[in-house]
Amino acid sequence: MRTPTRRRALRQRQADRTVTAAQVPVRSTVASSFWRSASLRLVATCIFTLLCAALLNANALLKDAERKPFGPERDFWMATWTPLANASSVLYLDRPRAWLDQLTGHAPPRGIEPRTWVAGISSYANEWPAPPAKADEPEPLLRAPSVDDPLRLWAGGDSMSSAFGPALARMASETGLVAAAYDAELSSGLTRPDFFDWPAHFAEIATASQPEVFVILLGANDAQAIRAADGTVYQPETAGWIAEYRNRVQRVMTTLDAPGRVVIWVGLPIMETEGFSRRMAVQNEIYREEAARRKHVEYFDAWDLLGEDGRYSAFLDVEGTQQAVRTTDGVHLTKAGAELLARAVLQRIAVDAPALAPRSD
Repeated sequence: MRTPTRRRALRQRQADRTVTAAQVPVRSTVASSFWRSASLRLVATCIFTLLCAALLNANALLKDAERKPFGPERDFWMATWTPLANASSVLYLDRPRAWLDQLTGHAPPRGIEPRTWVAGISSYANEWPAPPAKADEPEPLLRAPSVDDPLRLWAGGDSMSSAFGPALARMASETGLVAAAYDAELSSGLTRPDFFDWPAHFAEIATASQPEVFVILLGANDAQAIRAADGTVYQPETAGWIAEYRNRVQRVMTTLDAPGRVVIWVGLPIMETEGFSRRMAVQNEIYREEAARRKHVEYFDAWDLLGEDGRYSAFLDVEGTQQAVRTTDGVHLTKAGAELLARAVLQRIAVDAPALAPRSD
């Protein structure tokens, strides 16, 4: 028989168990709620971070989308990044990326200050071989420059010009008879005016700066689908592609072809990949044919200069030593390759401006 004291103790233990059991779900609910809140905060933080990163890099993301081949994938990414790029511009969130690119040297080269020397042609010019004599030497197309009134030269194009443009501008400026500038727009070309409109840019330069010498090297990005004005998309090397690309080359050459000016259209060099070289050769033939139809436009063939016996070579004999003239991608020019091409082009310009030819002391 249980005493009252034992009965009270038993009831107390039962009550304690009841309270403890009732409290367990409460603790579990609190803990579960805490972890759910933490997870939501983490997800929200990740989304916010990604959105900030997208806004800060929206222009770069949009440019990547613009480079994609025409099709549903490109349309999707264009629709995704265009509003973000617009918002980034309005909020000035694109500025930090632009400043960082400038500080780290990743910003595309935009130009150099024209330089003139006080006297004469520099000794650097004497390193060029003299232009070969011709039986029927044409009348120079350019005026005779002077230190006080130098020729205005502009060189540029796509990423192929990123090393070549500065090299040519420097060498030309060192003559003391040329005020030179350069411009290189990476990933650009004539097939994608939606990304960068070269015909309009050339027209702007011709009006604003009035260069007397244009040196153009571009086209490495052009071996891709091209969209005609009626919306038809043509693939490289097809008849439609060739006709449409020719129209765009014609537009540029016609815009720049003018008395008192020489346009040197530099052909693309041989490439490491056979298929890519074949496409570049197709474009070169268009440049060559269209230049031949215009008095003030000249085609400069770089194929053999930057190759060896008709074959691709990453190394060439430059001034008696084997030097790398092409970068590891098998496309672009190294500093040595750019300088090799720049010397040859400057020699060609000297045909139309004899004052730039090296002196025979």
